[in-house]
Amino acid sequence: MVGDLSQTVSIGFLKTLATAVGLNLIAYPVGAAVTTPVVVLSQTLAAPTLTAATGSGAAGTTHITWTAVTNAKNYVVDRATNVGFTTGVTLGVYNGPLLVFDDSALTPSTTYYYRVRAQGTNYTDSAFSTVQSAAAHA
Repeated sequence: MVGDLSQTVSIGFLKTLATAVGLNLIAYPVGAAVTTPVVVLSQTLAAPTLTAATGSGAAGTTHITWTAVTNAKNYVVDRATNVGFTTGVTLGVYNGPLLVFDDSALTPSTTYYYRVRAQGTNYTDSAFSTVQSAAAHA
């Protein structure tokens, strides 16, 4: 469909449709530059699942693994010292394409909490995975 969508389809309908098929909808005000899209739809990636967080390997290390997400090109792992991610937070402790991360230089026997989200080209970042904890290897 080309042209001014406000004349043929309501934004409310587009929002409902986008939600139903798992897309985000961005609409710009009438009068925006011709090169500015009226509606941009981008699909949101599914959240990865943390499959393991264990204290293993060298002292002060935890081992984290997660599931692959279709169309993800990158994963971001956050670490905190509490389950609510309000203390000792390190954002992006890992940022890359792998499905495994060994977090090192941690305080041995201290419990750390991890969450991961997926990123992809032309996709909206996923929600965070559920949180898992692990005590750094002593």
